[in-house]
Amino acid sequence: LSVMLSRMLTASHFMDADRPKAPSRIVADLNRHFQAAGDDIVDYFTIICARLSADGRRLVYCQAGHPSPLLVRASGEIEQLGDGGFPVGMLPDVDYEDREAVLAPGDRLVIASDGLYECMSPAGEPFAESRLEPLLLGQRSASLPALLTTLLQQLTVWHQKLGPDDDVSVLVVEVRGGEHDEV
Repeated sequence: LSVMLSRMLTASHFMDADRPKAPSRIVADLNRHFQAAGDDIVDYFTIICARLSADGRRLVYCQAGHPSPLLVRASGEIEQLGDGGFPVGMLPDVDYEDREAVLAPGDRLVIASDGLYECMSPAGEPFAESRLEPLLLGQRSASLPALLTTLLQQLTVWHQKLGPDDDVSVLVVEVRGGEHDEV
């Protein structure tokens, strides 16, 4: 399913003539496509579809069953974005909506797959947000590579196996400030 989606979602899928499509429209189009594939399809998936402005300050996103992104503010606060939404491919005519977040210099946006949150300890306890959030706050001043290395190390120690039982994907975007705004 992941390979099929990566081939389906070409650059043209994100544009409507010369304007970018709203993330909610992209997700709704995917939902229609997977509904049209037939009743015997049992594939469904979660997704965060987002558009980040060129200066990294405005995020427009649509959440479809995917774990909520975390916005780690430079001030030390963490905001959970979104409320879950409904997975793609399960039901026809789902209303997907766009949401917006404003980012500031020093903020970090963290999007992780459910494999991170559901990574189990030998005692059967998930890693969960209760472990991720303190780690993100403790690593606020670390570089992004250092943050990801620490996260992988802590996840490995938590799981006590060489690899997780499910895929673990993490995307971290940091908004930098300065003479020329950049992400």
